[in-house]
Parts: sequence; structure tokens; C-alpha cells
Amino acid sequence: MSRRAVAVAGLVLFGAALVTLWPAPHVEVPAGTDAQAVIDRAPAGATVELGPGTHQGPLEVHETLRLVGEDAEVVAPLDADAALHVTAPGVVVEGLSVTGGWTGVDLDDAGGAVLRDVEVSGADAQGVRVYKASALLEDVSVAGLRDPHAQGIEVLSAPDVVVRESHVTGGKVGIVGHLSDTVFERNVVTGTSLAGVVIREMGTGIARDNVVRDATGAGLYCGDMSRCAFERNVVEGVGAAPGGRSAEGWGLVVNYRATASSESDALAGAAGETVALSHSRIVAESPLELGEPLGAIALGASSTFLGLLVLAVLYLAARRLAPAVARGGSVAPAAGAGIALLLVGAVIQSFHMLEHVVQLSRVYADGVPSRGALVGSLVDTEWVHLVYNAAVLAGLGSVLHLRRRGWTAGGNDRLGDRLVLAVGLLQGYHVVEHVVKVIQHETTGAKVNPGLLGNEMNLVLLHFGLNAAVYLGFVAA
Repeated sequence: MSRRAVAVAGLVLFGAALVTLWPAPHVEVPAGTDAQAVIDRAPAGATVELGPGTHQGPLEVHETLRLVGEDAEVVAPLDADAALHVTAPGVVVEGLSVTGGWTGVDLDDAGGAVLRDVEVSGADAQGVRVYKASALLEDVSVAGLRDPHAQGIEVLSAPDVVVRESHVTGGKVGIVGHLSDTVFERNVVTGTSLAGVVIREMGTGIARDNVVRDATGAGLYCGDMSRCAFERNVVEGVGAAPGGRSAEGWGLVVNYRATASSESDALAGAAGETVALSHSRIVAESPLELGEPLGAIALGASSTFLGLLVLAVLYLAARRLAPAVARGGSVAPAAGAGIALLLVGAVIQSFHMLEHVVQLSRVYADGVPSRGALVGSLVDTEWVHLVYNAAVLAGLGSVLHLRRRGWTAGGNDRLGDRLVLAVGLLQGYHVVEHVVKVIQHETTGAKVNPGLLGNEMNLVLLHFGLNAAVYLGFVAA
């Protein structure tokens, strides 16, 4: 290496060392100054310190930085979406008071955010919202929520969120996780009108060492196919609220195909300590233990076998129907049209099958909460699966139509006709299942719905088996 190259390399290393050792900028913002303008100009890694007094919100943080303050209050009008809106990863908010907004503090796709020693008051619908991001909330207090249906701290579609040593007063629900992986520990929730600490909508979570008191409805709640571990929580003084049996005043409610464990919890309510409703269970051991991959494979294989049995029965029926469906016609479409339809349908169903393989692995091997597989967290799950299945059914129907009009396929056309017809009948039922699920989704607003058989059978395994049978029959055809 030449001397010049050595010198350049040395300068680069020296510069990198200076950058590493150089302290991040620290910017002070006196009350009355345009705090948003300062935040917008601050470089990544900077600390923006709001001085004592009132700072006009809403404020938005789109860069990774620390936003701190002592005796500093951010005040926003109620029509603001959020008094403090954070959209950058790794943001730390510490020591502030936040007042107003539809949401007080919104951590919106802000991975690795930290909210510490923050007081939120006077928000309309939510004190704090965490959406699609990992986060730590520590020593956060929420009070003075304005809407009677408000939630104190809401975690939605988020992995790895910890809420600890925080206080929520009032609202309909105190601390809630939907479709998320959460840990709620050492929190105090008082005065909620429906539920204190909640894990629902296929979430997984641990709630330990929390205190819920002077509430109505339920102290702890695990629902909607979630898996929850409750440990050493104290629930006292829970009275009845409108809303059916689950709101009669229970220490712990496990509802709608959910599974929960309760270890060393002290639970008391007007209706009793615990209740399990709608095919739910309260078990001795934590349901959050990771599943065995071989177990997931075995479950998938058994579901596929049952689906293939149904397909075999339909195939036998199709032996009689196929000749009438595929009788020759006067018009013979190009063979390319039939081949193209089969290929398009096979591609769609291949991706759809991959979705269900990932879903099965997540639920039974990895133990993660989301049943959304590859794109479920990005789209409306019920609608996208209806589109998948309707497209495959349309492809199968088109192939049968082409055969009826005279297209002659290569290979064993008699066997192919029977397979396509049998798969079409099975897929027709599958589409009906998803039509019902979409109707339930639009009616109830739930992200995932049972359809016709979901209340009686395991929803994940049911649809894995249906898709595997259709896929294998389609490929064989």
C-alpha cells in the first residue's frame, strides 16, 4: 500500500473517531419560542430541551432525537390529531407534560421509541397510542380523558411493547394491546368503566404485578383468540357495567376462544374472581411458551390430510359430472388461454399457500401474536383473503368453461377434468366461508372473524387444510 493510501486511511479513521467522540448537539427552547421550527432543524441524535412553561402544540418529531423538558408542557387544541406525534425510530421523550389533542402522544411506526416520566392529560380519545412499533413506556401517567369511550394507553399491531410503572385514571379501558406482543407490569389503573388491563384481538401478552381498583366491568381481560399470562396482579372493587356477562364485575374475564393463565393473582369483583366465555380457557401453565416446530408440521399435515379426504370425496363425485361439463363444443379457444389461466391461478394459490404456511409457523412454532402472515399487517385481512380465493375460483371456473367450449388439453383430460371440478367445488365452499367472514368483519369491525365453522374448529388449521387441499388438487390438475 502506498504512503498516500495509508495517509488517506488514517485521516478517515481519525475523522470517524472524532464523529464518534463529538457530543450530540443540545438545543434549548425557551417557552414562547417556535418549538416545531427548532425540532425540524435539529440534526439526528440531537437533544431538544423544552424550557419551563407552555409550548404550543401540536408538535411532530420526524427525526431521531431526544425531546426532554422539566416543568415544560406541550398544549394542543382538541382537534389536533395528536398533541405530540412521533414518526421517527429511536426517539426518546422524557420529562414532559402533554395536554390536549385527539391523542395525547402518538408513537406512529416509531420503532424503539422510549416514553419516560411523561404526564398526559385532557386528550379526547387516547392518552398514548403505540402503532406498529416496538416501544418502552415507563412512568407514564394518563388522566382527564374527555371522551367516555377513551382509552388510556393503546398498543395496536405492535411487536415488543413494554408498559411499566405507569398510571391511568378514568376512561373506558385503561391499558390495552390489540394484535400485539406486550408486557404490562407494575402499572396502576383506576376508575375505568369497562376494563382495566386488556389483551385482545389475537394478541399475546404478560400482565404482572399490576393493580386495578375502583373500576367497573372487568379488572383484567383476555379476548378474541389471544394468549395471555397473568401473574401477581391485584384487582379489587370491580363493579358491574353495561355490556353483557363479560362486564358483570369480574376480576378476570377470558372471552371468545382466548387462553389465559392466572398465577398468584388476587382477584375480586362483584360477580366473582374469574370467568371463561365463548370457548375460552383458563389454564394452569402459561400459554405463551413457544410451540414445537415439529408440532406445527404435524398439525399442518393432519389438516392437509383431512382436506385431501374431502377433495377425494369430491373427486369421486366429479367422475360422474366431468363428462357433462367438458363435452365438446363448436368453438375451440386457443390452448394458450387455458394454460395461462391455470398458471395465473397456480401462482396466486402458491402465494396464498405460502401465507398460510407462514401463519401456521408463527402461531404454533414461533408463538408470535399476528395471524396476518406476509401481508396481513399491511392490508384488510378478510378482504385480501376473499380476493385470493375468489381469483382462484374464477380461474378454475374459466378452465371448466374453456373445456366445455372445446379446448382440448394435453395429458389425461379425463383425470384433469375431475380434479378441476372437485377442486372447484371445494373452493366454492371456501369462498362462501370468506364471504361470511367479510360480512362479519364489516358488521363487527373485528380484524379476523370465524366464518361458518370458525367457532367450532381451529380457524388457523381449518383454512390451512382447505388451502392445502385446493392447492395440491390444482397443481395435480
